[in-house]
Amino acid sequence: MFARWLLLKVRSKNNLPLPILVVVEFILYLLIISALFVLGIKVTENISWVEAVWQVWQTETTIGYGNAPAQTTAGRILTMLFGIMGMACLGVVISHAVDLKQYIADQRRLGMLKNPYKDGYVIFNYPGENFELFVHELVSREPDVGICIIDSNMTELSPTLLAKHNKIHFIHGYSHEKRTYEQAALQDNKCVLIFPADACTPESDLATSRLVDLVLRFAGQDAQVIYILVEPKNQWMFSKKAIGIIQNLELLAAVQECQDAHSSSVVQHILTNSEGPNTQTISPAQLVGWTWGEFVKTALDISGRLNIPFNALAHIRGETINTSPLPDQKIEAGDQLSVIAEKSFDWPTFEKEFVKMYSNQE
Repeated sequence: MFARWLLLKVRSKNNLPLPILVVVEFILYLLIISALFVLGIKVTENISWVEAVWQVWQTETTIGYGNAPAQTTAGRILTMLFGIMGMACLGVVISHAVDLKQYIADQRRLGMLKNPYKDGYVIFNYPGENFELFVHELVSREPDVGICIIDSNMTELSPTLLAKHNKIHFIHGYSHEKRTYEQAALQDNKCVLIFPADACTPESDLATSRLVDLVLRFAGQDAQVIYILVEPKNQWMFSKKAIGIIQNLELLAAVQECQDAHSSSVVQHILTNSEGPNTQTISPAQLVGWTWGEFVKTALDISGRLNIPFNALAHIRGETINTSPLPDQKIEAGDQLSVIAEKSFDWPTFEKEFVKMYSNQE
């Protein structure tokens, strides 16, 4: 009774599930019974501690080798009494351990367990069919990355999703509950992606903006927070610490295609391509002072000489992205460059070639 009282106190403070409590409780009972059994059989049979433990183990596990049975009447009575209790407790422990394993599996499937992954992606509001494409793109670059979905409408994690990637976790959570953000382990993950709860109504941007603010409270300082915006005019609601993406890219792609044939196909290829070259952001530490024209020309020369696919895409300075810099636009300290290259592209090694070519020119 004392053991149960103690475990109930521990459970009330730590919110332990009942199946765990039951397993721990009967393990304690088993240990107490076994300890008393060992002590009793050692005293009555006058044997060593090692031999006493051996006899208790083979009795409680019903193996019963019978190589050194109890000889005294007291020892036999203790064997019958404690042996039955020990076997009963061991059976309960094994039975409830199996139940506990199933309980944990059910809790994970129903979204009740904490996100176990680190340096992964946390997604608020399940985006539907687009999620499969999203996962495919992520896994093609990061095969072992963890992905956690947080949604209040999903009831369980489907086997179909798990079939796409074995490191997908689900949390059934609500945006107004602190528990949701704690279970998501936002501070341990590198990117949080927030989809609108209702992708058809611009009013959902308000709920998304509140969710972004709450996520920023719990996310790590270096974590990237990205949200999907239904109505571009609602951008003013959102914190500048987060990155907004307009939802209706399909419409924008259609408009772009009308103005420039094949342009939407090119963008779609860049976004969905998983095997070939894709966009990357690089930091040109050794190219400070170079002009954009010098960078592009030299990069093409190096790319051809080393047979490495490479294409300059944009110049980034702070929040300003310039996809068509003037040739004399200089690269300054802290600038970044967006390029298209293979996922195995080694930028530090590639950049050293710039330094070599500059030295040769001198």
